Amino acid sequence: MKTGSGARHLIFKTCIAAGFALGIILLWQTISTYEYVAGNLLTQAAQHDAEQKRTALQRALRVMTVADAMNDVVDESSEQVAWIRILNSDGEEIETAGRTLAGRGPVHVSTMPIVFGRSRGARVEIAIYLDSVSASFASLRRNLITGVSAALALMAALIVLILRFPKYIRGQQVQAQVELARKVQADLLPARNSKNVNFEFAAECIPAEDVGGDFCDMFRVGSQNAFVIGDVSGKGYSAALLMAFIHGAIQSASWTRSEADHENATRGLNDLLCKKTATERFSTLFWGHYEPKTSAFRYVNAGHLPPLLIRQGEFGDMEVHRLETGGPVLGLIPRADYTQGQELIRKGDLMVAFSDGIVEACNFAGEEFGERRLIEAIRSHWHDSAGDIRDSILSSVKLFTGEDHVSDDRTLLVVRFTKSAVEKPAIPETKHVEEYQLV
Repeated sequence: MKTGSGARHLIFKTCIAAGFALGIILLWQTISTYEYVAGNLLTQAAQHDAEQKRTALQRALRVMTVADAMNDVVDESSEQVAWIRILNSDGEEIETAGRTLAGRGPVHVSTMPIVFGRSRGARVEIAIYLDSVSASFASLRRNLITGVSAALALMAALIVLILRFPKYIRGQQVQAQVELARKVQADLLPARNSKNVNFEFAAECIPAEDVGGDFCDMFRVGSQNAFVIGDVSGKGYSAALLMAFIHGAIQSASWTRSEADHENATRGLNDLLCKKTATERFSTLFWGHYEPKTSAFRYVNAGHLPPLLIRQGEFGDMEVHRLETGGPVLGLIPRADYTQGQELIRKGDLMVAFSDGIVEACNFAGEEFGERRLIEAIRSHWHDSAGDIRDSILSSVKLFTGEDHVSDDRTLLVVRFTKSAVEKPAIPETKHVEEYQLV
């Protein structure tokens, strides 16, 4: 992999060097071509204008005196002609007209033979302002400006690429690490949908950033099925690292054999986080296990939002039980105590666990989605599958907030129990039960 990367870098640097050399060649060629062509064309154009003025002077000498003919040509072409002088064969000046000093700028001086009167060997000297003929070469100057600008822009772009290339490479490396982290975290999460003889399972974990601090899982521990959901404080990579740490601890702990094992495992995890993490880093956790033979669901809620155990009542209404027995969040209070809770499950019961990113999602008015809207989304799809109920809740949250962007991690776990060892478990009187009319 490193060899391939080094080869790509070498090719890139070679292309940059070739492009820079090309820019220098283009700049030099553009300027030199302009100077050569412009110099020759200006001289030729000035020479052509001087010949035209000599012809005009030659015609005027037939009907005018030398002085009048010269002044007439100069007056008619004052923007082109700087001066005109007539010289004899010895080079002595016979007559002159115009300004012998070119005050407007450089001139091109042409000396040509001329015939008038009885003079023999006379010559006429005509000075043409170069700026009077350069206007016709505006397109040539535009081409010069375009060529020079293109060459300079090319070299400037290459310089920027050279300066930015190390940052680009670093960005690519970081992005590769982000993709790897996202893949690793995705591998830690359970399948979105699964089903066995005892229950249907559906889950979704939507991070607010590339990776998130929410987690959930479902896995077998011997003859039992474990269900886990948690929420690490904060978002991003630091939360994701702590999430992976907790996830690994849960998988390796022995916590399903007895009530004491479950409570001790929770206390041990809390003490470990208190020692190993900063005070601003803590986690909520709900973890429980289901025993199909007895239909017992045992759990510990460590500061997590109480999952809802929903069942159909005697009169067709919907009874909502909150699974809140447990203790404080993990990582804040050393040597905290935790208590295991228990529920008996009957056929058709539904358990819905969620993170605060679901119920605390806000709309544009700052109003939270809340638990009641969550229950309404469940009630409207009560007879559907676990996956359909999950999708209904997530769609309701998205519709409520009106935003595609997730501002906080959203995790949802839905379990529909399809089989039970008891027909109708008793409901402890100490439990708070809310009733909702089913559709």
